[in-house]
Amino acid sequence: MKGKFTVGWVFGTLALTVLIGGFISGVLALIGKNFTAYVFTTVLAALVIRKILTLLAGPKETVPSPIPGRGTHSHLVPRRPFASAARWENRLSWTTGDPERFDGAVRVRLRELTDERLRRRHGFTIDGDPARAHATLGQPLWDFLHHRVAVTPNPAQLDWFVARIEEI
Repeated sequence: MKGKFTVGWVFGTLALTVLIGGFISGVLALIGKNFTAYVFTTVLAALVIRKILTLLAGPKETVPSPIPGRGTHSHLVPRRPFASAARWENRLSWTTGDPERFDGAVRVRLRELTDERLRRRHGFTIDGDPARAHATLGQPLWDFLHHRVAVTPNPAQLDWFVARIEEI
């Protein structure tokens, strides 16, 4: 029954709360206390029973905390391990046959990714040291990252560019 409360069980708990409150109030009335004590004891009994119910229900399911340093949308951490891959797949499918959309949605992001990899692994950026970046990237990847595409790359070409970026 842990974590599952039925309507009957909740009404039973409320009845128990009233009974316990009434019992405590009766004891207090015997020693000369007034109606305010009844209200106080009923609330106290309700709080005690609520605590017992909380303990019976078990721990709450927690939402995973954001991973620090994951950009401005770190509060949107995906709960599925491959959610980012699905997002990229959608982004790529939207750009099929549309070079302008590919340029804005994919190529720009790949350039940012390449720039970040160069910065972290080699200590320079594309704009900071273009000559070194050009030499490190090679002519085909350099052209891909710097010039708008006339035709959307096919999967094999895109695979080659991504593999080259991963080698950096």
